[in-house]
Amino acid sequence: MNSRYSGALIGFVLGDMFGTQVKDQSRNQLFNRPVTKMKDDAKWSENTSLLLLEIDSIVSKNKIDLNDVMLKMNSYIERGNYSLDYPDDIRSSLRVSIGKYIEEKGDPTLCGSGMIDNNSLIRILSFAIYAHINKFKDTDIIKLV
Repeated sequence: MNSRYSGALIGFVLGDMFGTQVKDQSRNQLFNRPVTKMKDDAKWSENTSLLLLEIDSIVSKNKIDLNDVMLKMNSYIERGNYSLDYPDDIRSSLRVSIGKYIEEKGDPTLCGSGMIDNNSLIRILSFAIYAHINKFKDTDIIKLV
């Protein structure tokens, strides 16, 4: 894998692990007591787990297969796959969307929960790398997203 892609992924995971250490602190608290090292018990959040499963899906399928991504997300919810331990803080919007997909066995693009958050934007890195590697044109990227 290209070192730029590896660097982006490693930076994402490390940034997430640093962020989980301070997620409930204010900007002022962080300014007065900045994070200078990783805690021994640092863990990544749901965002990294979902990024890892997206990458696993893309690599194993050699394409973007949203059905496979949804099944892997279900394995994350049901068994804690792609997590350091069983996730206890799964967002309700994710549970609703995956539950809807599993129950209806429908189109993964139509199973959204209707809840708006920015987590899909946070995890777009895997798809951006795939699009870059495959030299997608702007029109291809628009279809992808």
